Amino acid sequence: MVGDGCPLFYYTTGMITRENIIHILEDNDLNKDFFIVDVLIHGNNDIRIYIDHDKGISIRDCVLISRFVEGKLLSEDLDFSLEVSSPGLDMPLKVPEQFEKTIGRMVEVVDIEGNKEIGTLLRYDSERIVLEQEKKIKKEGKKETIVEEVALFFNKIKSTKILVSIK
Repeated sequence: MVGDGCPLFYYTTGMITRENIIHILEDNDLNKDFFIVDVLIHGNNDIRIYIDHDKGISIRDCVLISRFVEGKLLSEDLDFSLEVSSPGLDMPLKVPEQFEKTIGRMVEVVDIEGNKEIGTLLRYDSERIVLEQEKKIKKEGKKETIVEEVALFFNKIKSTKILVSIK
């Protein structure tokens, strides 16, 4: 039971929902110093929680959050498996906090038609992201590099991932 007398879970067959897990993660007792990137629930209550922080997430943070969520779920006598981690570099950016954390880094954006744009993330808002791109053009028989800003609207973006460069 939650403090207001409402049951913590609303289920009929012992299935845990994404909303249930988000509700637990937003509990004040957790002393939340992270943001939720995603919560995925597969099959028979196989729960995967992805969290992050603007300074990164430690293994200790993941363990503390896992124990907190596990304690809440065990009190409801449900069968489940639970994994808490930060999103890997292979996962697309999903929430505004990730875009904020990524400003100034190289990203690859794939639009809904499969076209790719690569550039430095300059800024974002609720509708779009803006990349800075270097392009080579021919001018008076010589190749020149120009820098331009390209706006990409979220409703046309399939995924945005951080590019890792090895130098």
